Amino acid sequence: MIQPGNSMRKSKILSVEQNLVRGFLHVPRIASGDGLVLTHGAGSNCQAPLLVALGNTFFESGITVLRCNLPFRQKRPHGPPPRGSAELDQQGLREAVSYMRTKRPVSHPFGCSRYYQSRVMPFQ
Repeated sequence: MIQPGNSMRKSKILSVEQNLVRGFLHVPRIASGDGLVLTHGAGSNCQAPLLVALGNTFFESGITVLRCNLPFRQKRPHGPPPRGSAELDQQGLREAVSYMRTKRPVSHPFGCSRYYQSRVMPFQ
C-alpha cells in the first residue's frame, strides 16, 4: 500500500486536452487499476480546492484520477451552464471515462459529478 505523502513525490499530474476532455490527470507511480473521473459543480471548475484535494487523496492511494471541466465550462469560464447543455456534458463524461480506459491502465473507472446531483456513475 502506498503511504500518504510518499506517493506525491513518486506520482505526476498531467494536463489533458482531448476532444471534450479537458483537465488534469493524477497518475500514481503504483496504480491500483481503479480510476475516478471528478467534475465540478455548476459554478466551479476542475481547479476547485475540493476537487484538487479529492484528486490528491485518491491518487495517494493508488487510484488514477482525472479532474476535468465539463464541456459547458470549457465554452464559458464563468457563470451558470446554458440551457440545453446537459447532453453535451454527459457526452463529455462518457469521453472522460473512455479516455481513462484507453489511454491509462484503468480497468474499473468511475465518474462523479457534483453538477449532476453528486451522482457516482460506474461505466461498463
